[in-house]
Amino acid sequence: SVGMAGLTLGGGFGFLTRYAGLLCDRLVSLDAVLPSTGEIVHATADIHNEYHDLFWASCGGGGGNFAVVTEFEFNMVPVCGDLGGRGLEQYPCDV
Repeated sequence: SVGMAGLTLGGGFGFLTRYAGLLCDRLVSLDAVLPSTGEIVHATADIHNEYHDLFWASCGGGGGNFAVVTEFEFNMVPVCGDLGGRGLEQYPCDV
């Protein structure tokens, strides 16, 4: 089984991908510990962020081999209906 960290760092393909996109596309920022220095850094997609390259490498491209991620921030997607195996066609919401 894979947790949220493995799912996100591996790209994020799941059963809601057709509706919401890949989980890595919903990633806003992450906090990570750099293995070379032990420093805790905050990485975002913003080009002015010192660690934006770490952010993009962590979005499925590097298999999670660049740092130890300790925190994720995601954009959420509204989900409605029955997600318990049957009735997956009901998940889009009119919100």
